[in-house]
Amino acid sequence: MRALLLTFAVTLALAGCFKRGTGQEAAIRLTVTNELPQPVNVRVVFGEKETGVGDVGAKETKELPVRGFARGVTVTLKAVTADSVRTYTKEGVKLQARTPWTVP
Repeated sequence: MRALLLTFAVTLALAGCFKRGTGQEAAIRLTVTNELPQPVNVRVVFGEKETGVGDVGAKETKELPVRGFARGVTVTLKAVTADSVRTYTKEGVKLQARTPWTVP
């Protein structure tokens, strides 16, 4: 039992030694206003990298965290309708702490 507790304590201590991201990633928020009559899936595109950030319901506004990108990076925002029939994009968007986008 003592060995188990010791192992657990060492594991917790070591877990605190590792860095879990830059903190800057979680500070970027994308505020999406979906004016369409159906939900959309929102993605951020940078070069060949396309990252899903979340879904926004029909006629809703939602704040989505953008992870894996630094502030100031220029990206393309992409929204795909739930039925995958339509895709909306906005190119040349510079990511800031709060980045708004209205679809369409």
